[in-house]
Parts: sequence; C-alpha cells; structure tokens
Amino acid sequence: AGLLAGAVFGFSLYVVVHLPYPLGSVYVLIPWLLLAADELVRRPGARSALAMAVLVAFSLVAGHPESTLHAVGIAVVYAVFRAFSSPDARRLAPRAGAWLVGAGLAGATLAGIVVVPFVELLAHSADYVNRQGIETKLPRDWLIALALPEYFGTPTDATGGTVQLGNAGLFIA
Repeated sequence: AGLLAGAVFGFSLYVVVHLPYPLGSVYVLIPWLLLAADELVRRPGARSALAMAVLVAFSLVAGHPESTLHAVGIAVVYAVFRAFSSPDARRLAPRAGAWLVGAGLAGATLAGIVVVPFVELLAHSADYVNRQGIETKLPRDWLIALALPEYFGTPTDATGGTVQLGNAGLFIA
C-alpha cells in the first residue's frame, strides 16, 4: 500500500506538471516531511529531529518559500494530530513539540544561505511598501462572492461585475 501510494503521488498530474518549477521540488518532499514528523512524535530525539531539520532545509533551498510554508505547515499539523491521537504520544507531546521547533530552527539555519537574503529582500519588496498604510477592509460583497462565485459576473463576462473570484484570487472592480 505504501509503495502504491508513493507511486501514485510521485506520478500524479500535479507533481509531473510542476517538475520544471520550484514548487514541484518542494511538494515532492511532503511525504518525507510527514514521515519525519511521525518519527519525531513517536521517538522524539536528536536523530528524528535531524531528519526533520534536513528536510526543512531542503524545502527552503528548493526555492519556493510559499510552498515551503504549505509543506512544513502540513507536517506540523500532522505532528500535532499524531501527538494527540495516541495515549503514548500525549505523554511525549511536550518533548516532541520542543524537538519539532528545534528541528525547524535548525533547518532554517542550515538553509541560511537562502533564508537571510529572502528576509532582506522581503523588507524591500514592492508589495510590502505598497501595502503600508492601506486599509485592508473588504466590502460585504466579497463574502457574497466567496459563497456565490459567479453572482456578480465572471472575469470574462461583458457586464464586468463588481467582485469576481478568479484563479489568481479576488478581483474588485
């Protein structure tokens, strides 16, 4: 079952289509991150934390920070689930949590060659500068458009509705 699941994931359309892009390099690490998280919860210690740290570093070095956030976030949620799903793991949860945080920090340290420039450039990004002082209150129509995506029209609609949800996110006309 494990080999079949691995083959299906490895050759899934999402992974194969994104092979030329950095996010594909991050998403293929998700099964390994989940395995390392499981091992860290079952046997908290230096060996399992080292495996998690190396995988976090690989994920960061792959070059797509958004996907790294998703992949590592999935692993953390899975670790929390595993920590509170079995009686033995509950006893080890605080220790496993400490090792998990340490593994994340160690992974970020190992990948420091990409993390430090990313943090530096993030503070100088146009997105960050352009959003300073802007009120982020969304109109009531946004909630309606979230529940009923085509209520105000579609992006290709000639009427050009006021609020539209597209693949790239929310468009407010």
